[in-house]
Amino acid sequence: ILKDFNNIYPVLKELLHGEINHPIKVKYKNKVLEVYTIINLKSERLTSVIRDITERENAETKLVESEERYKRITTGLTDYLYTVIIKDGKVVKTIHNEICLTITGYSSIEFDSDPYLWINMVVQQDREWVNKNVLKILEGKNVPPIEHRIIRKDGIIRWVSDTAILKHDSNGILVSYDGVIKDITERKQVEKELLESERKFKTLFEAANDAIMILNGRIFIDCNTKTESIFCCSKKDIIGHSPIELSPQYQPNGRLSADKAKEKIHAALS
Repeated sequence: ILKDFNNIYPVLKELLHGEINHPIKVKYKNKVLEVYTIINLKSERLTSVIRDITERENAETKLVESEERYKRITTGLTDYLYTVIIKDGKVVKTIHNEICLTITGYSSIEFDSDPYLWINMVVQQDREWVNKNVLKILEGKNVPPIEHRIIRKDGIIRWVSDTAILKHDSNGILVSYDGVIKDITERKQVEKELLESERKFKTLFEAANDAIMILNGRIFIDCNTKTESIFCCSKKDIIGHSPIELSPQYQPNGRLSADKAKEKIHAALS
């Protein structure tokens, strides 16, 4: 009956000597069976209880495969994932994936051993904002992603975004939430450089000794101070209007200003 008698024979031998008192698994055709044997030495009887555990074994196999697949997926991610377990409105456990080491410099073991590490690594000026956000989450409120700074284990300051995804039970009670932390330091640096560039442009724009007017299509959207001085008008008289509206009907050479304006706009946009 058994597929491989040579493998099962040592087990039968131990059974006969009363050395096994726990269930054993055997395969029969496409089934997985659990055999629990009771030996009565006085009556010299051997009683076996056999259960079909094929479905349970298949489910366990699929679970292991699913966990391995999830681990392979998360290992390839650059975002730091964590799960916070809630009970009676309080945090009872937080699980961190391996990417926490890459982003924070701290391992999941270090986070487990220090329940306040997550807030202690936040830059002092950002802690109040982060704490308020967490309190809203514990109240069961959906909150937008937040951006704040952390101090890595090596002392380097990094910008991160933290997105929380809440999970409620059938009664609407918060039972956990998943978090995704992304390192956005490079994006923040680009934004800073862009703001600095815009500031420098604005300074040059306003300090220029020539009239500078900015068109969006056929409408003026901005002008510098010198423009107001030269044309003896204010910004509100220029912004929102087209060059044609601010020109006389004819140019000195007798040409229609509308035709000249269209020509200049077309040349500038082409």
